[in-house]
Amino acid sequence: MAHYNFRFEKQLGIMCCAMRRIPCYCNACLEKLQLPWDLSKDSYNQPRYSQNKNCTFWNVFQGLNDWKIVQIIGTQEDDKEEQEIKSNILQRYAHDLSDLIVCGDYASLHCDDEEDNDGYYIIQWTSEPYTEQEGKEELMCNAVYLEKEQHIKDCYYKTEQTVEVRLQHVLKTGIELEQITDPKQVPKGVREKRLLSREVYIRLIVMILKISSKKSDAEKHWNTLKKNPV
Repeated sequence: MAHYNFRFEKQLGIMCCAMRRIPCYCNACLEKLQLPWDLSKDSYNQPRYSQNKNCTFWNVFQGLNDWKIVQIIGTQEDDKEEQEIKSNILQRYAHDLSDLIVCGDYASLHCDDEEDNDGYYIIQWTSEPYTEQEGKEELMCNAVYLEKEQHIKDCYYKTEQTVEVRLQHVLKTGIELEQITDPKQVPKGVREKRLLSREVYIRLIVMILKISSKKSDAEKHWNTLKKNPV
């Protein structure tokens, strides 16, 4: 016979619970659950989970609805089901994101390097979304990386490095960047380190992009994903 009433509490420990066949909220059962935890006894012999002959429905169940303390053990089938659920969620996320992608827009891409790259890369879309191969549902999109300028806060410059991006890894698309056109905004040391003449340097400035105040959108999106993993 199946069990439909489960109770979890910290005293029972991790991966343990109390269960019985049918929930009962009669006064006798509720009062018994309020009994203090007996530190001299283990989880399997606690007074609050002992047989309750004062239950209003004792004559019906006669012990068939007693509490049992059990350990919860995962199985490979549970892992497969969990992975399938996660995969479906990511596919739906990627599908919804594909409707927002515009070629030429900027986006943030998840990475594990939180120290140097704040947990994400900045990319620019160079194509429309497409499926990886015929018959597969995984959505992809082509992009170029923007390299982070370590000597200028929140600044990036375009590279020629192309990448195929799985949309499941994208944190945010439609990020707004503002272009630096005034050389005075870039420290002199950056130009000297790159050993560029003024003429070449100015052309490079056109490619350097500074994240505007809307960078916070990407940061908030990333923090949300970290707190609620898919």
